[in-house]
Amino acid sequence: MLNLDRRRVLIAETDENLLNLYAQEFVRAGCEVASTNDGREAIHLAQTWEPDLVITEVRMPRAEEFAVLAAVRDECKRTPVILNSSFCHYLQDFRSWSADAFLIKTSDMEELKWTAVRLLGGTKNVESRGAAAFRFFDVEPHAKMLGL
Repeated sequence: MLNLDRRRVLIAETDENLLNLYAQEFVRAGCEVASTNDGREAIHLAQTWEPDLVITEVRMPRAEEFAVLAAVRDECKRTPVILNSSFCHYLQDFRSWSADAFLIKTSDMEELKWTAVRLLGGTKNVESRGAAAFRFFDVEPHAKMLGL
């Protein structure tokens, strides 16, 4: 059983069903969860709630592309961010490279939970931030699968 007791996870997701699924899974893992399907609210929560981890879609209503990621990087530099998107072309957008992980959106929670554990656990493989760690640990499997 995944145990992330007392970790604060902010989930910003446009799909209401996935938002609820992700929130339930992280609550079940012992996390405090704040969730929203609104980009401005996600930015506000990131700045005021002090999450330990942010999971966000690239394109959120009432916000520009990558706005949630940019706000977290500006305000909470050490907070890990997982970009979780249905749009694989964002893998090649340099704005995504400041994220700690980029995942292709799915209802299978295993990869998302494992990535959260790695980022919150501070394992050696995830401590280095930036494009190299981002691409090596998180993008490469998706890129191969998608033929990129």
